[in-house]
Amino acid sequence: LRRVFRDGLEITNIRYRVPLLREVYSDDYLITADKNPNSRGAEAVGLGGAGSDQLLEACEEGLIHFLYICDHDLTRGFDSEQVKRALTGVKFVAFQGSWDQETASLADVQLPAAVYAEKDGTFTNIQGRVQRIRKVLTIRGDTREDWRILQDLGQALGVLPVTDPDPERIFLRLAQAVPAFSGLSYSTVGELGAPIAAATADVAVG
Repeated sequence: LRRVFRDGLEITNIRYRVPLLREVYSDDYLITADKNPNSRGAEAVGLGGAGSDQLLEACEEGLIHFLYICDHDLTRGFDSEQVKRALTGVKFVAFQGSWDQETASLADVQLPAAVYAEKDGTFTNIQGRVQRIRKVLTIRGDTREDWRILQDLGQALGVLPVTDPDPERIFLRLAQAVPAFSGLSYSTVGELGAPIAAATADVAVG
């Protein structure tokens, strides 16, 4: 996402967290109030700000002409009528995600992505620990992994000249470019995961 949109297209208006309309249970240990996957990872790579309130307001005011939504159902955090008004005010909305929901239905284009059980990769949990996910199901229909969708999009837009053959190579590229992930690989992450570095300096991903 960062290599395509921020580094390639120089888009800085990026948000990675949608608030929840209702208060949810949290024990601040195993269960957290933040239900957005990989928030800590997005923060570590310098992928925009946390909130989406102002972005949605800008959409309502007609200030946003293109909106690319990855997996988030905005109606979980905002009134459904507000979401409908906001997205109607955007000239072009693309939705990349793995399930049919209200936000997806409002998009001009839907890009079906694999669910977590259909893909390999990593995520960074709320404690800053990188953990592996592994494919256990075969992808069906027109669904594709997120990295393939984004890589093809970057190539088509001419902002991603170098591609990678699999998630492991993408992770190695990340580890070489972002200090927080320096020295990490699928091997060092292993079965138990590995912590990111305390320093999360913002360095462009090549």
